[in-house]
Amino acid sequence: MNLLIKLVSSPWFWLDVILSVWGGILVWRGLKIEKNAEKLLPPDDFKPDIFGDIIEKYKSEMERGWKILMRGIVIEVVAALGISIISGLEIADLTDKSEHANLAAKQAEEDSAKANERAAVLEKTNAILFTIGERARESAANATEAAEKAAADRLSIERQVEEFRQTNLVLQTTVLELEAKNQDRKIAQEQMVKFLISLGDSARGKPVWMCVRHPDRETTAYYRQVAGLLTVIGGATIAGSLNLPDNLVIFNNNSSIAVLVDSLSDAPPYATNLFNALNFSGLNPTFVTNSPTRYYSPSEGHPDANQVFVLVGEKP
Repeated sequence: MNLLIKLVSSPWFWLDVILSVWGGILVWRGLKIEKNAEKLLPPDDFKPDIFGDIIEKYKSEMERGWKILMRGIVIEVVAALGISIISGLEIADLTDKSEHANLAAKQAEEDSAKANERAAVLEKTNAILFTIGERARESAANATEAAEKAAADRLSIERQVEEFRQTNLVLQTTVLELEAKNQDRKIAQEQMVKFLISLGDSARGKPVWMCVRHPDRETTAYYRQVAGLLTVIGGATIAGSLNLPDNLVIFNNNSSIAVLVDSLSDAPPYATNLFNALNFSGLNPTFVTNSPTRYYSPSEGHPDANQVFVLVGEKP
């Protein structure tokens, strides 16, 4: 349809059409004149001298028809040649365009193949990138899980460290307590000063009976320190010493020194001062009186009226 429209719109086409029609008309006219003249010619055996001018007239008419016929043929030939040339040019143009179209189609095919190849490469690249992304997401998930596990492990380790620290503190405290318990008791110089300040001269020259219970090495050494504190620092006099084999006296907590009197009513006045001085110096004494309902044998070492016993026991 496009070719027909292009053909109709060409001026050369209409020129060829006009020439063809005009040539056809001339051929038809020439043939008609020639045929009509042939019909009017006399036979060959006719005497030409009788109608010579008439015959000449018809021959001239036939010649004119022949010339018109020739002109029509020439025009037809020219029109056909023009049509052939135009058709050849059109065919050449169409061939050229077809070649260009084929080249364009081939180029398009090559471009399509390259595009398909690029698309395949892109698809492969996308698949690789997708795989990498999946692995990255998996790695991120594993890293998150590892981080959470590490955080949980860290919290667990911190708890264990705290438990170890608490246990270590308990052990250190226990060790210190054991070391303190295993160390021999000693009366510090500061305690001696406090004892002297508190007691003054209230017990100077006064009798004190020293007692010891379960005298092992450490208890005996501490007993001697207490005896020296009373005599050298306090100025008291050791009236006697007793070894009490039984746990007849109940000490207060953390106490290993006791001041024993018969009763508060018949205790010598310096007994209270002695107790207060021991307490002020930090030796934590226990004040004990005889039970009025109990009978004490001489071996139990109980004080009589106006007597003061100072008992040194084992380490608490």
